[in-house]
Formats: sequence, C-alpha cells, structure tokens
Amino acid sequence: MQYPDGRWQPSRRSFPTVRGTLVRRTPLRRWLHPEQRQRRHYLLDERPTEPVLSDWFLGAFLLLRREMLEELGGLDEGYHLYGDDIDLAYRADKVGWERWYVPGAVVVHHHQAVTDRSFFTRRTLWHWRSIARFVRKHPETLRAL
Repeated sequence: MQYPDGRWQPSRRSFPTVRGTLVRRTPLRRWLHPEQRQRRHYLLDERPTEPVLSDWFLGAFLLLRREMLEELGGLDEGYHLYGDDIDLAYRADKVGWERWYVPGAVVVHHHQAVTDRSFFTRRTLWHWRSIARFVRKHPETLRAL
C-alpha cells in the first residue's frame, strides 16, 4: 500500500499481542512509542521485494480466494470497522490457509488514522469493542502476553 503522496504504507503485520495492543491503543503510546518499540509487529525492518508469507494485512486491500471465504464463513459482520481483517487471517491460519504479501500489487490508501491521532473517539470505542470480540472468540490468544 501507498499513501496518496507515494510513501510506502506498512500493511502487513504479525498477529497482535494483548500487551502490544494496550500500548498502541491507550495513552501509553505517548511514552512508549509503539512505532519504534513494536517494529516486529509492524514488520518495519522488512521490505520484501518478492512475495512472502505473512500473518495478516490491513483490510483496506485484500485479494481472497472464494473457497477460503466459503470455508471460513466469510468476514465476521460482528466487527464494526476494525478487527475483521485480523479475525479472518487468524481463522485462516488455524485451518491451514496461507496468507501472502505480494509487493508487486500496489494500491493507494487514503488512510485517515483517526485512532492514531486521538484516544477517545467513537472509532476508538469501536476498536476496543473489536479487540474484546476477538479475545472472546479466540481466548487462546491471551497466552501471547
């Protein structure tokens, strides 16, 4: 993905941890700077030039096999704006579907980053609800602390 000004937008991630999410989505990020301390989550030190396996991707642009979507029951509509991409990738991983990052496929993403700029917005609430939904659906992920 690219920002409208042509800069690279990191769009592949490792699966999130509870601790990392708390840092990224609370005022702790003002002091702990997740963009620097969580480089492994954001995969910032990797700029693959060839296709590579990855945990999950921002849902702004995905190419998905219909067979996979049918097997998994599609995206979970219970998520509101955030988390459905992580949930789908996690469920795909659990049943053995591979997820590939293909750097040659480039799209422009007009990313507003609302939850990155403000802590207490409606979107922040939606994000926290999505996190809670993910943990309820996949309680085993809590072990990733």
